[in-house]
Amino acid sequence: MLRAGAFALLLGAMAATTARAATAAELSLLDIRFGDHTETTRVVLDLSGPTRHRAFALSQPHRIVVDMQPMTARVAASGRAGVGLVLGYRFARFSASASRLVLDVAAPARIERSFLLAPEGGLGHRLVIDLRRSAAAAPAPGRPA
Repeated sequence: MLRAGAFALLLGAMAATTARAATAAELSLLDIRFGDHTETTRVVLDLSGPTRHRAFALSQPHRIVVDMQPMTARVAASGRAGVGLVLGYRFARFSASASRLVLDVAAPARIERSFLLAPEGGLGHRLVIDLRRSAAAAPAPGRPA
């Protein structure tokens, strides 16, 4: 009887692990939208589910980088934006554990804020990134400002 219980626990753990892996594998970038709002440029990523993310600015050339969980793209992997600060973008699998969106910007920019929005009003999961023109170039990664 104890063996049957242990076997059931093992099967349950394997099913939960498989479900988490399937959910992560199904994560998709559905659309990228840009908006010019006088002082800021808003970038909205429509996603099939929530994601962890990290956004940072780089210089030489000026760009914004957004690292997210691995996902597939259901949009063009690159394109021109021409809205606000954003000239264009590139999206790709960066590593086995991350996908990366690179935004080419027309001038030094800083990330004013980035946040996730849950589905609401007919819209799905969204990652929102607000950019603002910066007076100074961003420091190189790993170097003090």
